[in-house]
Formats: sequence, structure tokens, C-alpha cells
Amino acid sequence: MSGDLAIAYATYGEGPQDIVFAHGFAGNIEIEREWRYPRTFHDRVASFSRFILFDRRGTGLSDRPREPATLEARMDDVRAVLDAAGSERAVLFGTVEAAAMCVLFAATYPERTLGLILYGAYAKGTWAPEYPWAPTLDEHRLPAAPVMSMVDTLTHPYFKARQTVRTVPDPMLGEVTIPGFPLKFSAYPDLPDIVAPLLGEPPETAARR
Repeated sequence: MSGDLAIAYATYGEGPQDIVFAHGFAGNIEIEREWRYPRTFHDRVASFSRFILFDRRGTGLSDRPREPATLEARMDDVRAVLDAAGSERAVLFGTVEAAAMCVLFAATYPERTLGLILYGAYAKGTWAPEYPWAPTLDEHRLPAAPVMSMVDTLTHPYFKARQTVRTVPDPMLGEVTIPGFPLKFSAYPDLPDIVAPLLGEPPETAARR
């Protein structure tokens, strides 16, 4: 439990280190096992670790929040999953905006963070003078091909037939665009507090893959 919310998680593999995967944008731990691409990814990581994945609050099988979720509340989802899985220390693997909650967790709980893997990551959701790499609010609201492709995928008949619960984020996660991308988050001030090893790929590089 994270506060009064149940957070759904699953574990695969029995490797020597725990790796916790935090989805950016959307996820459903049951549906993903039926789809070849995420299943292949899960199985490959689980071949050398204990792979722990979860549905963030407001997505997949996890409970829906009754009020907008702060970054600190979303970070607590990671803590709740680690505790429930009996994991004392783990490598955190976060994608897109979920990377920010992994950054905040690493800065808050350095003793529980073996390392960070950040893919397509933003430390801050929107442009600011001290963080000019993020899109502006206006740019966020423009149709984005990668995000819309994800929406198209999630509304494919294959998923709709199996989607007994929602996969896309709930608006209560925070201010969102139409595709459901949370905008109001910032882990930028926490970056200097990270002491764990970090492997990262910025959004502009990830988008070209």
C-alpha cells in the first residue's frame, strides 16, 4: 500500500540484484505479458535480475487517486512496491516522466538505491530558465507523434478486448494533456543529492531509436 492506495506489482526472475521498472505514461502489468515486445523486454531483464514492475497510481491495475498526486506521493509508490516485494535495495529504471520519481527516490533514500537507469527522461516537466531542455506548455499541447502512437496502440482492438481496467493515466495524476502526459513535476533540485551510479539516455536520443 502507498498511503491508502493499493499499487499493483509483479516480479520475474531470481537474479542477484533487484531492478524496479517504472513506466512513463502508461502501463498494465497483466496486458503487457500478452504483448510480445514488452514480454521480451521483461524476460530479458529477468534473466539476470529479479525484475519488479508495477502500475503507477492511476494506471493499470493500481488504485485511482482521489486527489492530484504530487511527485512525492508517486515516489512513495516505489517505496511501497519495494517493501511489499521484500527488496531492501534496488536499481531503479524509470522512463519519460516516471524517471523524475526515481530521481527523487534516489535522493531521498540513497541507502535503498543501488543505481539509476533513466530512459527518455525529464527531471522537470516543462521549460524553465534553469531547465531549458524540457518542452514549453504550448509545445506539450501540440500533437506529438510518439505519444499519439502510444494512444493508438492502447486503443487497438487487441487491447480494448482485454482492457478490463484502464491503461492510460488518470487525470488525477496531475495536470495532463489530452494524451495523458503529466506536466507538473520537477526533480531537478534533487539531482545534486544523488550518489548512486546513473545511466541515462535523454529524450531526443531515445526518440530516434
